[in-house]
Amino acid sequence: MSAITSSNVANAIVKLVAADALPVLVGNLVMGNLVNRDYEPVLAQAGDTVNVPIPPTMVANNIAEGGTVQTQNPSLGNAQIVLNTHAEATFQIPDVTKVLAVPDLLRIYMEPAVAAIAQKIESDLLNLYAGFTANSPVGTAGTPITEAVIDAAETALFLAKVPSMEQKFMVVDAATYSAWRQIPRFSEFQTAGDAGLRSLIDGSVGKIKDFFLVMGEYDIVILSCEGAQHVETKTQESMNHLKTYADTGGRVFLSHWHNIWVGGDRNDANHSLPDWKSIATFNFGVGQPPGGSTQATLVDETASKGKPFATWLMNVGASTVRDQLPVVDARYTCSSVTAGKAERWVYVDPAQPLLAGVTGVQDMLFTAPQDELPENRCGKVVFSDMHVSAGSSSKSGTPYPGGCSTQPLTPQEKALAFIFFDIASCVGSLE
Repeated sequence: MSAITSSNVANAIVKLVAADALPVLVGNLVMGNLVNRDYEPVLAQAGDTVNVPIPPTMVANNIAEGGTVQTQNPSLGNAQIVLNTHAEATFQIPDVTKVLAVPDLLRIYMEPAVAAIAQKIESDLLNLYAGFTANSPVGTAGTPITEAVIDAAETALFLAKVPSMEQKFMVVDAATYSAWRQIPRFSEFQTAGDAGLRSLIDGSVGKIKDFFLVMGEYDIVILSCEGAQHVETKTQESMNHLKTYADTGGRVFLSHWHNIWVGGDRNDANHSLPDWKSIATFNFGVGQPPGGSTQATLVDETASKGKPFATWLMNVGASTVRDQLPVVDARYTCSSVTAGKAERWVYVDPAQPLLAGVTGVQDMLFTAPQDELPENRCGKVVFSDMHVSAGSSSKSGTPYPGGCSTQPLTPQEKALAFIFFDIASCVGSLE
């Protein structure tokens, strides 16, 4: 058996990443999976030019019986694409032997890196819209989509003689998707027989007129603590929209007083999301410890990602003892989670001093829609009661990143980094 060297270990990691990365890349693309791939069948390298043929325009002529044909000399168009744009997401692996021994650990590094590359590809493709000159633009930038705009797009493609059997897609963001769903004739695939099968095949989530609707893959709604629930900005309609977003595959991160989305209005029991309210128990009246105090918390390794989470915290120096995480300026509004509906990731260590006199959950996760079997869910919601603003002077009058702390990441910031990586990953069953 040959000796294990840094060189062959590095080569092994490259092969492991390559084997797993392509499916993750394809799974995170929307526009990338829709672009024309009718290019010449040749192997190309960086800097080469790939030729994409453009079909010619032909004319049909009447011909009398026994007459002669009119020979046409069509010119085959050609679009030349130079392979001169590349994307990378490089990451450092602190312990290669652990990565080789535990493949799941490698995926924790690899998946967010590949997702970042996919997002870069999607952004680059969408930014090419100004070059789409074959048809005139429809609609007005910055205004909500309407059925009239969708009809105008369909008409434009009809006039351009796009074959009726060709699938037509609109790639939208979360806000546009929410507006689209308010159009009565929109058909969601989870309630539409044969269309449901097409949604599994095409990755579409609905259809109106002749368009399949595809949500952008990278929207994560991040709601940072506002100091209070601010119910005046969170109407019941808004709460319903956020739930719909999560139920259809959206990812949501909620911090501290955004507990209203899960626990409901602290002063109005009817202002809530009933499906979500049963997920966790909240204590909105609990006090806060003095600023700058550190609460001892524990990582719950019984959660589906608990073990790799605990390993991550050790590897990045957030934990000096496995499963122990010090949290500065902890908050205690989430008392507990309901078994089978949510996972507790970080919780107050009951054996250590309770700075607010209560135990509680610092980080928890649930999948959506809650009325589906876990294996049929595609949305993910994280609630965090821990703050990460200590040491930051950020305020509305200071442009980003002028008010950000220049100090190294705190243990709880490193914990949230893992959570952000996970919230963008594929949804698995809660176990």
